[in-house]
Amino acid sequence: MNFPESTERERHLVSQTSLEQDAKTSIDEFGKLSFLFVKYFLLLILTFFFLLLLVVGILSWHLEMEITVDGNGLVRPKILHRVKTQINGIIKKVHIQQWDKVKSGAILIAIDDSDIEAEIVKIRREISINDSRISEIETSIEGERNIIEAELLGTTMDSLSADLHLQQLRKEYQLYNEYLKGKKRSLSVDDLMPVRIREISVSKTNIEIEKNRRRLKEIDTRRQQIQTIKQIQEKLIQEISFLENVQRKTRLEASCEGTVLTPDLHLRIGDRVQAGEIILELGDMTDWQAILYMPKIKIGQIVKLFIEAFPHMEYKIFQGVVEGIPAQPVNINSLDVSSQSLYPVKVMLLNPEIQNGEVKYSLAYGMTVEGKIVIERGHVHDLIWKKFLQKIDKLSFPDFHLKN
Repeated sequence: MNFPESTERERHLVSQTSLEQDAKTSIDEFGKLSFLFVKYFLLLILTFFFLLLLVVGILSWHLEMEITVDGNGLVRPKILHRVKTQINGIIKKVHIQQWDKVKSGAILIAIDDSDIEAEIVKIRREISINDSRISEIETSIEGERNIIEAELLGTTMDSLSADLHLQQLRKEYQLYNEYLKGKKRSLSVDDLMPVRIREISVSKTNIEIEKNRRRLKEIDTRRQQIQTIKQIQEKLIQEISFLENVQRKTRLEASCEGTVLTPDLHLRIGDRVQAGEIILELGDMTDWQAILYMPKIKIGQIVKLFIEAFPHMEYKIFQGVVEGIPAQPVNINSLDVSSQSLYPVKVMLLNPEIQNGEVKYSLAYGMTVEGKIVIERGHVHDLIWKKFLQKIDKLSFPDFHLKN
């Protein structure tokens, strides 16, 4: 009989059953503990959030907040003059550099005018040649006129002398004929040879006088040549005046007193420019403004300005007032913001002076600035409720109609 083996097997089964019961009991107890942990943990979280909401509600009821419109931009002088070219050409020389202070009328940049200068020299040479021709013609005319007038005077005197001799001869023959009257047949005075010779002499002198008078008229016609040359001279002078005006446009001058703001102007030497192209900017460094890109606001609103170069914790918060808003927005994809239509708002700085102790600082063109405009102020719960109502008003609900 195998009684010992069966007894051993029963003992093994009893121990295994006991172990399983102990394990099941342990699992049930762990599950109850886990459930209690989760339950109280969730209660703790709910209590925390409830207290947090309660605190937020109390704070929102008593605390105030501001709703602002933000914008980024640059600082620049309020008065900014852009110097433009008036003609096409190549930049020959730059007389200034960035941050130079210039006076009104100072020459800033010179455009190559060698072709214009060569043309002016050529025309002046032609004018000089024409002036010499006019002088030579006038001298020649004056000399010839003096000679002809002298000859005319001489022939006139000869004519008068011949005429007097002729009259004398006629008178003598008349007396002689009266003396011989009745004694001898008298001849006509005009038939006498001496009279005829004198008459021929008078005719010759008259012809010479007429020739000299015609020569004087011919000299007067030569003066028309002088008038023609003078007309040409006037056109050449007008052309020089035009070229000199163009030459003046090759020199870019400062229209007012200011500071040069454009950098690296010396690198523009040799560049070809077009008429109307902006070459540099001059600014008045006493008054400043900020150009901020932000949604449309109202003129006269106060702006808080935070200039990056002067942290407000160390220096101060600048203030400004909106003084200009363009009619049309601009797209500012080039800025590090989402693509949207914003307005380049002009903000005049009210307190541009900067002083840290005894050290004074000044603003500079191109400094980055952030502007904030308070558009609404009130208790937190009121502002949240207004925003909620605005959102509700913007929602569109479908219309329901009952069918007949």
